[in-house]
Amino acid sequence: MKIFLNKDINLNNPPWHLSLNINNIRTIFQEQILPYEVECYICSCGKNEIFIKDSFTKLDDYECSECGNIKFYETSKYNNNTTWYENISNIFPEDFLLSLEQETLFNEEEKHFSSNINIYIPSSIDLASNKISYDKKTIFQIYIDKYGFLVQQTNVNFNINSLLSKDEKWNADGIEESELINRHTILINYKKKILNKLKQLTKSNLLKKSTSIEQFSFFLKNDYLLDLDFFYWKDINFLPCEKSLKIDDALDFIGNYRTEKTFKKAIYIDYRKQMRKFNAYDYRYIYSVAHCIKDVNIAIRMLEFDFKEHLTLISANYFYLYMNFLTTLYSDKQIEKLFETYSKKDEFWLIHSIRLFLEVENIIDDFPKTKCNYKNIHDALVKFHKIKVEDVLMNTIFTYEDVFKQATVNLETYEIKLPQNGKELYEWSNELHNCLSIYYKSIQKRETTIYGFFLENEIKFAVEIRDNEIIQAKAKYNNDLNSSEKDFVFSWFDGCFKSNTNQKTIQK
Repeated sequence: MKIFLNKDINLNNPPWHLSLNINNIRTIFQEQILPYEVECYICSCGKNEIFIKDSFTKLDDYECSECGNIKFYETSKYNNNTTWYENISNIFPEDFLLSLEQETLFNEEEKHFSSNINIYIPSSIDLASNKISYDKKTIFQIYIDKYGFLVQQTNVNFNINSLLSKDEKWNADGIEESELINRHTILINYKKKILNKLKQLTKSNLLKKSTSIEQFSFFLKNDYLLDLDFFYWKDINFLPCEKSLKIDDALDFIGNYRTEKTFKKAIYIDYRKQMRKFNAYDYRYIYSVAHCIKDVNIAIRMLEFDFKEHLTLISANYFYLYMNFLTTLYSDKQIEKLFETYSKKDEFWLIHSIRLFLEVENIIDDFPKTKCNYKNIHDALVKFHKIKVEDVLMNTIFTYEDVFKQATVNLETYEIKLPQNGKELYEWSNELHNCLSIYYKSIQKRETTIYGFFLENEIKFAVEIRDNEIIQAKAKYNNDLNSSEKDFVFSWFDGCFKSNTNQKTIQK
C-alpha cells in the first residue's frame, strides 16, 4: 500500500528514510494490533511517499518519482548520538550545511538572545492526519545574556582542532575554541546569519553597526563605550565606566589628563599608528609612562618604544605598579634607558621581573637599590624574592592525581619528572635560569602542572600543562625548544594525555 503525504513545512532538509512499526504511530486503526511496518521516504524535492508492508517483505531500492533521487539518509542512524561523533562534513554535504538557517529568539523579560542552527530529523508519522513529526538536532548554539556574556557552542563534531597549527600549541595563552570557530567556513557562515538577525532585534544604533557577534556582545556588555573602535582596545576594563566614553575621553584618561600639548599630540599619534599598523590599541605601557614619568620630553621619547610583544600576559595595573616602583629608586632618565633596553631584549626580562615584583609587592620597602639595568634589577628581584618567600616555598609539598603521575616516564633518552615540593621546583628554576618557582601557588592549587625533562640527571627544559593543553615549554634562559624537542614533547603529551587509555579531563 502506498500513501502520499504533503510536506507541510519547508525544512530545507536532505532526503530521509524513516522505518517504523505501524503500531507505534497514530493511525485510523488505533485500537488494533497490525502486523505491518511503515517505510517513509521524504525527499528534499518535496515528494513524500509512504509504503505499508508486512515485516517479511523487502522493498526494491527506492527512487523518487519526482526527481529520481536514490540516496536517502537513514533516520535510525542519525537518531543515535554516536553518529555525531564523526566530522559533520563527512556526514552531510557542505551545500546542505551552508543552507541551514538560524533560529533566534530575544527574551524581552530576561534581556537575552539565543540562537540555534538545527537539523530536523523525521521521527514519526501521523497517518490519521497525514503529518510528519521531526526531532530537532541543534548543531551550533549562541547565547548572549543582558550583560553581554557570550557563549558559542558546537554540539557536534566540526573538527575544529584540525584548524590549530602545530606551533600554536605553544602559545602561552593557548588558542580558545571561539578563535577556531572563527576559522571554520561553515561556522563563520552560521555566525553571519545569526548576527544579521541580532541586529534586527536591537534598537541600539551602535549594535546595528556591529560587524561580528563578538563585537555585538562586547558593546552589549560595555554600553558606556560610544565608538566602534573600542572593540579593538586591549584591557578595556581598566577604563573608567562611570560615564559614557568617546575615544577622545578615553585617551585623556590614559594620558593622565596631562595638559602638555606636545604630550597629548604624541598620545594621539601613537593611537593612530597602532590602529593603522595592528588594527588594535594597547595602552598599558603608555598609561604607565603618562602616570609615572614627569619629564614630558622623556615621556614623549618613551612612547616610541615598542612593547607590543611584551604585554600579552600583563594587565595595565601590573605594568603601572612596576614602573611606579622603579620611580622610587631611579630618575626619569635612568628609567628611559632601562625601558629602551627592555624593548630590545627578550620579553622574559621584563615579564619575569614584573611577576617577581608582584609576588613581593607588599613587602618591597627594603628592596636594595642596584645599578639601573635590566639584568641587575632582575637578579636583585630574584634574590629578594628568594629571601622573602623561601620559608614558604621550601615547606610547600605538591600532590598530584594519578593522571599526572602516569606521565612521569622514561621515554627515549629523557626522564620526565614532577616536582615533589617547592624546594625541588626552586632548584629547577635556578638550573634553567627562569621563573618556574613563582608557579608554586598555582601548582599547589592544581591550577597548572609543571614537568621537568631530564637528560643524565640534568634538567633540559620544562613544560607547563593547563586545561588539557600544553601552555608553554622553555629551555634555559627562557629559550624556545628546537624542532626535535617540540616533536618529542607533542609525542609524549599525546601518548600520556590524549590516548584512548587515558581520557580523564585535565584540570578543568
